[in-house]
Amino acid sequence: FCFRYETMEIELLFHPLIKHLETGHISDGAHYYLYRLGEKFVLQNTRGVIGQWGPDEIHSFKGKLFMELLNNSYQMQEEDWMCVLHAAAVCYGECCLLFTGQSGCGKSTLTALLLANGFDLLADDFVPVEARTGHVMHFPAAISVKESATALLAALYPELGEAKVYRNTAPNKTVRYLLPLGKRGIDKPGFPVKALIFTKYEENSGFSLKILPHGMAFRNLIPDSWLSPLSGNVKRFLDWFAKMPCYQMVYSDNSKMVSTVEKLFRGEL
Repeated sequence: FCFRYETMEIELLFHPLIKHLETGHISDGAHYYLYRLGEKFVLQNTRGVIGQWGPDEIHSFKGKLFMELLNNSYQMQEEDWMCVLHAAAVCYGECCLLFTGQSGCGKSTLTALLLANGFDLLADDFVPVEARTGHVMHFPAAISVKESATALLAALYPELGEAKVYRNTAPNKTVRYLLPLGKRGIDKPGFPVKALIFTKYEENSGFSLKILPHGMAFRNLIPDSWLSPLSGNVKRFLDWFAKMPCYQMVYSDNSKMVSTVEKLFRGEL
């Protein structure tokens, strides 16, 4: 892939998340051009304009570019994907767990803590699920770490303390980026999902894990996710989700959180 950004504003939306994948030379593969046309953000390739988005549609702009990267990486089309979830996918052994929650829930911090304890990252924030198998596929973007979590995580990842600080205008927050660790246990592109966990860090809460009704889980998951509009994929998603164990996890005890995740992977809960 080759990306050409018209402005630094546009570059900062994407480049920090994928700069660790740079090869240092111009690729012969797909070329993408990202620029402004009036108030619109435009994504274009060598075949023409792919789409345009307004200032309040940055999330969709980023999602479309990542979908392009996904399709080119796996030689697939948009109809081959059942959904893309706003979650983190962490794998161990032959399966993965999905962690999601509202903005500010501590999902990225939890993910980084799990990686430091021997788990592997499949994807963070942009979690693609393949339609035919229902497996989560690997998408190696960096983890966005808010400044409030830097001190905790820098003790585990010293490089994070020296990492460049970025101010994202959409949403307005200051972040650093933690590069995903090497694919220690990822020996295949996709993994089945063992459970979906809605997580929330709450100071002095200790630890609790409760079964979450599917109706509530569905309402919480859908607003920030992309679901394929194809009828066949919609049915696949509903069937896939209906079989998915869903939990609500509230915690402040990191050790208890890690040990519980280990038990979930081993099927002991």
